[in-house]
This record gives sequence, structure tokens and C-alpha cells, in this order.
Amino acid sequence: MYEVTIDDPKPVRSLPGYFAMSAHIGMNGQSFPDENYLISADSRYIFKGDAFPVSGNAFQENVDKIRTTDQPFWGKPGAPLQIVVFGDFQCPYCKEEANVVRKNLQAAFDGKFRVYFKDFPLDTIHPWAKPASIAGRCVFRQNAQKFWDYFDWAYANQQEITPENFDAKAKEWAAGAGIDAK
Repeated sequence: MYEVTIDDPKPVRSLPGYFAMSAHIGMNGQSFPDENYLISADSRYIFKGDAFPVSGNAFQENVDKIRTTDQPFWGKPGAPLQIVVFGDFQCPYCKEEANVVRKNLQAAFDGKFRVYFKDFPLDTIHPWAKPASIAGRCVFRQNAQKFWDYFDWAYANQQEITPENFDAKAKEWAAGAGIDAK
């Protein structure tokens, strides 16, 4: 059962006519992030959301949580543009993003970027995405530069791969790339 505690509304100095309040949610001793709301003074409108500072990076707290150590990467070390791509090898949208990133980034920002890849398999809707991520990590551990060949291969062959044939196709690719398929 959910437990909800709501703060009393407090006036917002920077937004005259609005009050701020937070809802604190828990379940079985576990806390969830607070839900923040603004309520108009006439109680006709309620807005849900968070306030972010406009100076600096509004998402810095989340950015600081991203770890790129031991992740596949390409591009210039210490480049001013750092991109972290979260990808699913079976996702058609990720495939399109991969095409754009791999083909256009070099032309647009030559020598000014570094791209990191982090696995984000949506295995509830993409049944071979997690095995593809695991295989990619095996390739990366054997030869970090070959990971990007695997990356390109997985997206290029996405339409031909199925949950039933992924293992055989990945092993075939590995053998041709000089990677130990075991």
C-alpha cells in the first residue's frame, strides 16, 4: 500500500500568486522521489514539475551520475563535446541514431567530440537485445576497437537477426572478426 504525505502549500516569492507543495510517497518502507507541485492562488490550476536553475547545467546532478569508465568509446580524448549514447541493438530507433552519430558526427565536429556507448537493452520488448549487449561486452573485453565493428554489424543486420538465430549469427561474425566466440 502506498503512503502519501503532502506538505502544506507555501508561497513562492519568485511567482506571486502561486504556492509550492511536495508530495512524499513511500511503500513498505521504501521512499520514492518527491513529487513537486505549484498551485495557483485561486486553486484553479495545479502544475506538476521541478524548478531548474537557468544558470549552469540544469541537469548536472544527473550528468554527474553517469560513469564512462570501462565503456566503449570513439573520438578524441578530452574533447569538449562528450556524448553518452544509451543503446539497444534491437531497437529500430537506436539503429537510426547510430547511423546519424557514426556517419554525421565526424563530419560536423571533426576532432571535437568523444562518444561513449552504454548498453540499455529493452529486453521486455526486444528479446535478443540483452544477449546482443552481453556479446558486445565480450567483444569489447577482447578487443576494444573491434567493439565498434560489432556495433556496426549488429545495427546493419538488425532485420535479419531473431532470438532464435542471434547466437549463431554473432558467433559467425566473431569468427570472421578474429574474436573468440566462446
